[in-house]
Amino acid sequence: MDVNDQSGGAWRETAGTIKELCHARKSAEANGDVAGVAAIDKDLKSWMKKTLTMPLFKPDYSGILWCKYLIAGGECPEEYFEKITHYDSSVCCGLVWNPSFIAYRCRTCGLSPGTSICPSCFNAANHEGHDFNMFKSQDGGACDCGDVTVMKEIGFCPRHGPKSSAEKKFAPPDLFYTAEILFPALLSKLLFVFREFYGIDKGITDARLGFKRPFDQLVDFLQELSNHGSTMKKLLAVSLTDLQVYQSATALPPANHEDYDRMNDAQSAYMKSLIDVRSIYNVRDVTSFGSDCPELLTKLQHESLLDEIIFWLIPGQYPQNVVVFLLSLLSDEDFKNKFSVSFVKHYSYMALALTKGGGSQSVSNRVLHITVQLFSSDVAACRLVEKHNLLRTLMFSLMSMIKMCLIDSRLNNEERNFHLVVDCSSNVMVNHNYWPLISDLQCLISHERVALHFLRDPILLHLWCHIIMACQGMNPNYRQLQRHVEFESRGFLHAFTAEIELFQTLELLSFSPAICATSPLRPEWASAMIEGALRLLATLVTNTVNLGSGDYENTKLELATLLSTESKTYSELYSQMPDKGVFTRQLDNFDQALAELADYSPPTVKITNSMTEGTYAPKDIVWEKLYDSLHVIMRSSHSSFYHTSMDHYADYVRKRTGKQNVLTSQLWPPMRIPSNILDVYHGLRDILHCKCLHAIIYVILYKVMRLRL
Repeated sequence: MDVNDQSGGAWRETAGTIKELCHARKSAEANGDVAGVAAIDKDLKSWMKKTLTMPLFKPDYSGILWCKYLIAGGECPEEYFEKITHYDSSVCCGLVWNPSFIAYRCRTCGLSPGTSICPSCFNAANHEGHDFNMFKSQDGGACDCGDVTVMKEIGFCPRHGPKSSAEKKFAPPDLFYTAEILFPALLSKLLFVFREFYGIDKGITDARLGFKRPFDQLVDFLQELSNHGSTMKKLLAVSLTDLQVYQSATALPPANHEDYDRMNDAQSAYMKSLIDVRSIYNVRDVTSFGSDCPELLTKLQHESLLDEIIFWLIPGQYPQNVVVFLLSLLSDEDFKNKFSVSFVKHYSYMALALTKGGGSQSVSNRVLHITVQLFSSDVAACRLVEKHNLLRTLMFSLMSMIKMCLIDSRLNNEERNFHLVVDCSSNVMVNHNYWPLISDLQCLISHERVALHFLRDPILLHLWCHIIMACQGMNPNYRQLQRHVEFESRGFLHAFTAEIELFQTLELLSFSPAICATSPLRPEWASAMIEGALRLLATLVTNTVNLGSGDYENTKLELATLLSTESKTYSELYSQMPDKGVFTRQLDNFDQALAELADYSPPTVKITNSMTEGTYAPKDIVWEKLYDSLHVIMRSSHSSFYHTSMDHYADYVRKRTGKQNVLTSQLWPPMRIPSNILDVYHGLRDILHCKCLHAIIYVILYKVMRLRL
């Protein structure tokens, strides 16, 4: 029997013989026959060696085809894989897609902002009346159907979810006896190819292979195997995470073995790469903040095939096919947990690789393809933060990335400059290398427990303040005199996007100190500044949208604000409702609130035979109880909207009182008494008892009265 004999009959006979050996091994293992198991293992290792010496990346795919016959145990591979696919008992869908894939997102069912559903699962489920949308994936993703940690069960399709597994049939174990022996060998070969390609050859492709990487066909074959049901995924996941499999794969043969030199070179390349690899932060960066987190300073150690494969992904810039293969196994919960821990262990090394990636957007997309799957679950995110210090690792990585592009501030002369600011022309800013880290941070703090952990950790707050300080005064603009600027700098664009992506802060209104007796340089600005400051204070005291008020009350307030400016159609009202976030239930009561506050005017046909849409006009209850001029100002993008609403309010007053000579300017804007808020926010209203505020109001009223006199 010759493995290299590519005739179907010879392969089937050989594969059947190996399957019988696997059955015999299982029987000997069940009977406690240690000697018998050892003898059979010796024969199986001999066959596996012949299999793995075949060039799996040959253009004729002969090695891949032989592996399929071997896994099928002598059966026709197509019939075998079709058979085991019918036994798929996956609770989660786990379909992984590449960029530009069309998927769905349902905010009603999703528990996380990144929850996604493939078209097949979405169409099979019942999302009628839900708040969903179709989108084109930019970074790639995976279907979350069946995962109770990121989706509600009402959004699961009939094929997935905890309840669906009770109706599924489980495959007989003897169908996978050969796969249990072959998978560790295939994955060990993949690791060996990684060591040679990235450790020795440094990722240089061979022109004879058409510039394909030597592991591409093997990874594609492993991906094909994982697509054939949950049992195949489980076997692959166990082989990747088993400690004994890794020890066996990395153990050197005797010195007189024919493969010793090659394996020894690969082992040496791996050890050298492990020594040379650097984290983005060093010991000084961590200890300068007084960190009591020794996990951030531990040396990198690998305990499984999965650990080392993730390590080789960094110099390989996260090959798309390897990323998709690993993500396709995340439906196995144990594998997902171990993959998350291993990825976090390599996170700071990945961050440094992003800064050296030459601005490749695809690398950042592939990193996000991984992290969005790992950090979307509230349970998984909290576990990684609390037990594996993910937040501190991320923040130290982000801070170190910002430190790589600091320069002296140019706001003052050299003697007074002691502040370092971000250089917006650096590669980190121009290439947006910080973007994957910021996206991960946003994904993490979308979970309440993680956000509270962030606010309670003084080191994390200290790091965040340092990042904010580094962005204060960056990219100052100077007026160029006497000569024309030939090339406009793009630094302003990078400064703008960095501020938007890193953080958003409100502009602080400042007043000159009392000792300043000079005349204002811009006296025309004084009224606007004072008006803006008082309006801000009034909004902080009266606005209760985010301070514990009910969703239905907020919906009515927002509808009243929209209706006060003009009559609108249903679609205009719905689209202009402000979005409080992914988890809001505000729009659920939209129709009920609209029926309570507005009268509907049906469509009309003009003389020109054109039809106008039906519109909604406010009822009297809007003007009497809900119209709030401060809230209208806060929601208006232009002052004309506020004045228009006051004109409509004046029209209502004239209609109600019967006095047609009432002018809009004569009416006092209606102010509403704020509703009750949660006790923790009552401190905001203490400003009303501030003596400084009383003094400012007194001075304003005093000057107004003197001007009138």
